[in-house]
Amino acid sequence: MSQRNEYHPPPEMAVVTYIGSDRRSQTALSQLARQFNYVCTTAVDSLQVAAALESGGITDRIAREEYGLPDVFAVAEELYRSVPRRLKVAADTPFSSGRWQTLRELSHGVLFVLPALAYPAISQAIGSKGLLIGLVLSTAVGWAWGLGMSWLVYRLIGRGFQEEAARLLLRLCLIGIGIVEVGAVLLSHWWGLGPQTVAFATAQMAYQMVASVLIIYRLEGWLLVVLLPSILTNVWYLAAGSPTPAQGSAIGGSLATLALGLTAACYAIWTTPKAKDFSPTLAPKDYLGGLPLLVYGALSAALVLLGNTHYMFSNLDLSLSIMPLVVSMGVLEWQVRRFRERSVLLLRETQRVQEFVVGERRVLLETLGAALFVVAIVSLACALILSQLEQLSIQGAMMFMAHLMLAGVFYINFILLARSRLWWVLGSFAGAALLYLGLSLFLDPALSYWITTSLLLGVVASVLGASLGQIAQYR
Repeated sequence: MSQRNEYHPPPEMAVVTYIGSDRRSQTALSQLARQFNYVCTTAVDSLQVAAALESGGITDRIAREEYGLPDVFAVAEELYRSVPRRLKVAADTPFSSGRWQTLRELSHGVLFVLPALAYPAISQAIGSKGLLIGLVLSTAVGWAWGLGMSWLVYRLIGRGFQEEAARLLLRLCLIGIGIVEVGAVLLSHWWGLGPQTVAFATAQMAYQMVASVLIIYRLEGWLLVVLLPSILTNVWYLAAGSPTPAQGSAIGGSLATLALGLTAACYAIWTTPKAKDFSPTLAPKDYLGGLPLLVYGALSAALVLLGNTHYMFSNLDLSLSIMPLVVSMGVLEWQVRRFRERSVLLLRETQRVQEFVVGERRVLLETLGAALFVVAIVSLACALILSQLEQLSIQGAMMFMAHLMLAGVFYINFILLARSRLWWVLGSFAGAALLYLGLSLFLDPALSYWITTSLLLGVVASVLGASLGQIAQYR
């Protein structure tokens, strides 16, 4: 959510309240300029405006449909040209917007992996089968639902409809939690499990919705504070050797985290600036626009779960092989943003198309290499520790490599989605899921997963390669 941009006149100025109609320009671009007033009046170039617009949810599609311009950068250029700058810009602090955004991005993977500390205590309470079913259900639904929900909410925020976005966010969060609860009831009845499984799956989905809300409102710091009761009690539980008497305290800490998280999310939604006259603007076609992203989320979850559910409660190395990928997801987000920003700067500095093509490929290799390097380092550290504990198997090593390939796939998909290559992404993920199912009939599941993710990386890389050097992407 963009910051509030209110102008407060100095005390010595006489202020006369005008009670007639708003005499300011009501064109779409003028309203957008007022919404992003601070960045428009202090930006040193249009790239800074473009970065703020993208962070605020403005996409190329919104630029075309709402503002009649070809893309976000054309909107940024027009705002930079038409909005006067202030005479003096405050000096950057150590936590300038760029650095704070990087910290926010880097925190995302960690914030989603920390709840896993509670799984040992929960597993003792509801059984490994109940934990597995609850995790698979909440992860599959939460991944898909969260992507579609975020797309719709960011679309409204980007158009300046914060109140409608907040109302929609609350409604969709409740619907998503309800879907998981109903699914958990049905699965529990089918597998003969108790109500504890239903409670766990519902709570897990509720946390995912809380995390989505706080991330949308850029309140990752709040989410970390919310997680503290669960972190402290479950770390103490594990350090003490998982004694049964301490199990209640560990689960109680997790419930406290959930209660605090729900309170924080509701507060963030409730304090959204309200419009004087509220009227919904989201059309049915807008909901359909979010459907492909929901399908992408479902296919992503399916591919990850197909490869990992089989090993979730087996050997330690197989269970932990996905952790480097999850922890490093924020690094992928950060490097994708750096690729976009550096490519735009490169376009401005180069004179020939061929020079830009070569430079963009170099930037891609550098940012992709940096992202995969971090995932590889974390994977290597985990593998070395497991090897010292004599817990690393050949299958575990293959799963670590498979998730390294998958990190490259998700990095490239971030770029492909921004370049409107969604259908290529959906087709490649659907094909990869089918390929894995076929290979696993004849080969070891770990080997099948490594082959599948390696081939998938090659496919999405070739799709991205075909779009590199297209200057229209950066107009």
